[in-house]
Amino acid sequence: MKIQTLKLKAKERLKENKKPLYKTAGLYLLFYIIILALSSWIYDYSEDLSDLFQTIGLFFIFPILFANIAIIASSDKGIGERVSGFHFYKNNKLVKTLLTHLIPNLFVFLWILPICFLLGIGIAILYEAKTTFFVAVVALLVLALIVTSICKSLQYSLTSYIVAENTDINPYDALKESKRLAKGNLGKLFLLNLSFIGWVILIPLTLTLISIYLIPYYNAAIFEFYMSLKAKDDLMDVSTETLSKDTLNEEEVEKINNEEK
Repeated sequence: MKIQTLKLKAKERLKENKKPLYKTAGLYLLFYIIILALSSWIYDYSEDLSDLFQTIGLFFIFPILFANIAIIASSDKGIGERVSGFHFYKNNKLVKTLLTHLIPNLFVFLWILPICFLLGIGIAILYEAKTTFFVAVVALLVLALIVTSICKSLQYSLTSYIVAENTDINPYDALKESKRLAKGNLGKLFLLNLSFIGWVILIPLTLTLISIYLIPYYNAAIFEFYMSLKAKDDLMDVSTETLSKDTLNEEEVEKINNEEK
């Protein structure tokens, strides 16, 4: 499905739940700004503590962002319980929601960790040697770090949408499903993300207020992408099943003919 078509369908999906979507996006933005402001204040006392506070703070407000995704997913079903901004902080849903955010990031970190280690060694050697060869090696390692980070992030980026659409699945299985669906579609997913670059540029120009619209719009577009992959996958399963039945019928007919002979 074309990117423009996905984004048009995303806009149509937004019309179904405007109020709760913009409300959860606004709530997430509010807490995001508060965390950044407090982190900036703590920075005056300790840079490390500031970074730690920001990381933990953003991690624990993820359930609000996940609520936004869940509202989009529930609109596809047309039924389901009412989801609010703090919905996933209660009813024993907090741990699963946080794991949905943690596990993909952990896997990305594990993938780039060896490259970071080699890069650290390369920079240390380059600092002493300062030769063209080591400059080239460090440049290649930096490129490998960037490419690996982007590819792995894209592979696992559908995890939250899968969990939101299928509440029975656990985060780790959702991650594996995300990786399976993204296989062969990373280019399209990258271009879809890249198509929002204009909106991202508008964030500082609008004092972040555009994020109230952008967050649900982006989530709806990625969800449409996920649903298109899922529909394609389901169609392939049906085709395979039909082919298997046809093959079975041919074998049965041949067996009957042989018996008659």
